[in-house]
Amino acid sequence: MHNVPSNHSSPVHAPHTCSGGCLDTSRLNVVVQSDVKPPPFFRGDHADTCTVHEWEDLMQSYLRRRKCSIADMYDAITSRLMGKARDIVKVSLRSNPDIDPYSHPAAVFDILKKNFSELPYSGMPMADFYSTLPKTDESALDYWVRLNKAIDVADECLRRQGRCVEDMSAEVVMMFVTHCPDPHLSLSFKSKPASKWSASEVQERLDDHQRDLRRRPPVCQHSPSTCSPGYVAFTQSTAQFDNSNVQPEATLHPVLHQPPAAVALPVNRAEEEPSMREVVSMLNKVITLCSVPQSVSHHRQPQQRQQLSQPPVSSPCRVCSSTDHSTFSHCRLLKFCRHCFQPGHFKSSCPGVTRPAAASAQPSRVPLN
Repeated sequence: MHNVPSNHSSPVHAPHTCSGGCLDTSRLNVVVQSDVKPPPFFRGDHADTCTVHEWEDLMQSYLRRRKCSIADMYDAITSRLMGKARDIVKVSLRSNPDIDPYSHPAAVFDILKKNFSELPYSGMPMADFYSTLPKTDESALDYWVRLNKAIDVADECLRRQGRCVEDMSAEVVMMFVTHCPDPHLSLSFKSKPASKWSASEVQERLDDHQRDLRRRPPVCQHSPSTCSPGYVAFTQSTAQFDNSNVQPEATLHPVLHQPPAAVALPVNRAEEEPSMREVVSMLNKVITLCSVPQSVSHHRQPQQRQQLSQPPVSSPCRVCSSTDHSTFSHCRLLKFCRHCFQPGHFKSSCPGVTRPAAASAQPSRVPLN
């Protein structure tokens, strides 16, 4: 006969209490659970959530909390490896039988860092460190962190060769002060030689620089939500000026003096985000238009003086029949008589002019007593 499982749970017996009030713990089961959380699996591909150096730190902390012995460390480390990382460790240990991972478990970390580290591991560690230059658009803080990681790798490689870096901080400071990617921060390091700076001073300058960067206002990205109304008004008014055939002065005043709220018209994406070339062209047009009234005012006074000095030309010159000047101007320039157009005398003394007798006689002067 088969036993049919019952849906009712078995009764739980409460601990027996003796007559004296004491608790009988003979039926209690104590389960001890470890609160040490193991690190994530390391595969050596894009699926990893941390780098090999970060995974090494997590694994070392996990081994210390579990108080693993040296003989048990190799099995604990390989139990958290999967995929390509596990295969490379096995192949490398098989190819080097002189390495005993049970007595030297740190060899597993060395194999992983040689194959999966972002920093180079070579036979010339200091040359690799000195070639660590700033990347394009890299901040000063990121370069400072990357230099410290590079000197750690160089020191680790030198220790395998029986050597070490004499002063790691001095090497990092020298490289950072010499190749600082931030121009403002680099200028502050010119106050004294690079060898006189200490790591604490550089770190203090970096902290101050980061605080200054956080205080700066965000840069406008020329989008509909961040750009000011004045920018949209300038673009819209300039586009209207290009499509109209009116005088420059009549179009310039509405663009400069019209309030931004009155020009808040719906514009398309291309007008809201013009290219740099279009913006420069618009500014050149505005500068040209603003300089037009000044040039007109500068030339207005000489033109007025010329018009006052010369009488208006109503008919061609009677001397040379030219329309560029008048008869009066011709005679005045060449000192001709305005009556007979001959040199040597003027119209007042021209012999061809008939004068009345009363006009030719000079009045007698009577002396006054």
